[in-house]
Amino acid sequence: GASRWATITGAEKGKSIAIVLDGYVYSAPTVNDRIEGGRSSISGRFTPEEAGDLENVLKSG
Repeated sequence: GASRWATITGAEKGKSIAIVLDGYVYSAPTVNDRIEGGRSSISGRFTPEEAGDLENVLKSG
């Protein structure tokens, strides 16, 4: 998965990638650079509740 993610993020630099669960877009962060190693981070102005909700969505993956 990490290699594929690096390829996708490398090709989509400057574009948004949606995080979708059950047809609902929870977040659509902009890719700043190719992401190597399989670990990503999302930054933004999230309330604690929004951050917790996004964390739960990502964990349920």
